[in-house]
Amino acid sequence: MDTRRLEVKIFINNKDATQDLSPYLKSISFEDSMESESDTAQIELADRERLFIGDWFPELGSTLQITLVKHNWLGDNQDETLDLNDFEIDEIECSLPPSIFKIKAVSISENSGLRQHDESKAFENVRLSEIAAQVAKDSGVELFYEATDDPLIKRAEQGEQSRLAFLEKLCKKYYLTLNFVTVLTLLFMYGNILHMKGVV
Repeated sequence: MDTRRLEVKIFINNKDATQDLSPYLKSISFEDSMESESDTAQIELADRERLFIGDWFPELGSTLQITLVKHNWLGDNQDETLDLNDFEIDEIECSLPPSIFKIKAVSISENSGLRQHDESKAFENVRLSEIAAQVAKDSGVELFYEATDDPLIKRAEQGEQSRLAFLEKLCKKYYLTLNFVTVLTLLFMYGNILHMKGVV
């Protein structure tokens, strides 16, 4: 039986960077949030040649995709592919010595319409799904509302807070879980999260 092995593919701004990064790759970590926080990813690279603090320095806001290919996982020549969430690079760290370069990313932009502006708004006599749909539309994201309950809300006030903070408050009040699946997708689910992308 062929040996099981895990292959990691990395794409930055939709361009395959696997071959360029593989010789320097030390670790990749991925956290699939079970609460209303964004999923996170981190790539750690050895940079003794100072490549990444020079010409190879990635721009903040660049998209990052990570794919795991599990070779021979279910038997000889039986591979399984797992696409992790789409991410956006939001932080870069360099340490000397040793020369370590860290790329950190989140599954939803800190600069998106969900987080960017504090605003005040009131909703009256509407379903929770209607509020969520309006917030998603205003923020330019897609909504999947899969809760078994859709409570009628007499009044909900968004008082000088971001759309994301407002949604989180409503979710906690009505025992819903808010989860971000990709940079462009907003997902509501009832109770425990069932979407377990990133679990190897």
